[in-house]
Amino acid sequence: KQMKIIHGQEFDDEQIREFKTTIYGNVVKGMRVLIDARDKLGIDWGNEANAKHASFVFSYDVNCKLDETSFQQYLEPMKILWSDTGIRAAFDRRREFQLGDSLKYFLDNINRIGSLGYMPIKLDILHARKATKGIIEHTIDINGVPFLFVDVGGQRSQRQKWFQCFQGITSILFLASSSEFDQNILEDRETNRLQESCNIFETIVNNINFSNVSIILFLNKFDLLQEKVKQVSIKDYFPD
Repeated sequence: KQMKIIHGQEFDDEQIREFKTTIYGNVVKGMRVLIDARDKLGIDWGNEANAKHASFVFSYDVNCKLDETSFQQYLEPMKILWSDTGIRAAFDRRREFQLGDSLKYFLDNINRIGSLGYMPIKLDILHARKATKGIIEHTIDINGVPFLFVDVGGQRSQRQKWFQCFQGITSILFLASSSEFDQNILEDRETNRLQESCNIFETIVNNINFSNVSIILFLNKFDLLQEKVKQVSIKDYFPD
């Protein structure tokens, strides 16, 4: 997404509508995670009356796609919940459970996102999260030269599909989140996310088949890292 925006390629109407649906899902599913976490962490409600709003939002079927109309019914309850000290306390302990890193951005912009006729702006699109499943190809024109980017899913279940993409490549762009040093992966909830990225990167770098391939490491989410290190020490997780 960033590459397309940087190089002046616009998203078409259909893609923007898809991002809109994705964003709606990110917000409601994220709030469901916070509601569940507050309960499991034993955090008291700031206002007990908000429990009814939590029950309503939690009743959302995660397998159903949200449109503008269906999102409206969750809008006011989520606004109220986001202002509750219990939900905020759960959010502050988000390293202890699996929560999308874009949720705060969307909830802080909930009035705009929840407005009728809302269309995602570029910053919204960059924050939209949808797991890559399978293999997706993107052609991006850079200074008049078409580059083919092959996007592969990073989850463990998707990695067996990687090697069918590696023939004839000129470069590997490896993205790792710099802010996930204190979080565990979803698959086993034990392995440190950043350590997992380091292990995968090491495997790729030392693969003899890539001896003539340029490998570029991108450490992203630096803005989240800057905020996190104010409260959490990297040395607690990576003493070296």
